[in-house]
Amino acid sequence: MRKKRLFPLLLIMFFVALLTNNVNAQETTKEENIVISGRVNYSNGEPLVGATIRIAGTKLGTSVDETGHYELHVKRSNHMQVICSFIGCKSVTENVGKDGSVPLIIMNDDDSHTTAEVVVTGYQQIDKRNLTSSVTSLNMNQIDRPGISSLDKMLQGRIPDLVVTSSSSEVNAVPKIRIRGTSTHRKS
Repeated sequence: MRKKRLFPLLLIMFFVALLTNNVNAQETTKEENIVISGRVNYSNGEPLVGATIRIAGTKLGTSVDETGHYELHVKRSNHMQVICSFIGCKSVTENVGKDGSVPLIIMNDDDSHTTAEVVVTGYQQIDKRNLTSSVTSLNMNQIDRPGISSLDKMLQGRIPDLVVTSSSSEVNAVPKIRIRGTSTHRKS
């Protein structure tokens, strides 16, 4: 009879010990995580929307929202730093406080020589030295011709290897615009 009473008692003690250990593990996990937050402004006080914030030495990062704020959830470590970067500005490095706070980051040093080295392709931003394709840029003053109202006719003849074809003779027919398209493929 004693064995029958002892087994449920041991079972209850086991579950109590297991639950207590699980609660302690959750508290330890919560202590290891930290929320790093702050604000990024340009030198005139405007929020620097789209600036990149990253934790130094890691690949963790985020971007600044429209109000200039950012927030990162990371594991706590000693002497953490955030690096703020934006195209046309020098990167700024700030230390993270013990509570996860970062002082106001003000981006004021223009780094105009890096702006000329970046090409925005529509899909991505590429450093000019890593670009392997040709790039042509035009502004509206170069392509604006009186009496021509469609963009395809304005661009025709102004961009190398641009081919504009119309599959229909209707007035509002949509033309096909190809840049280095099938005309550069050769059948051998």
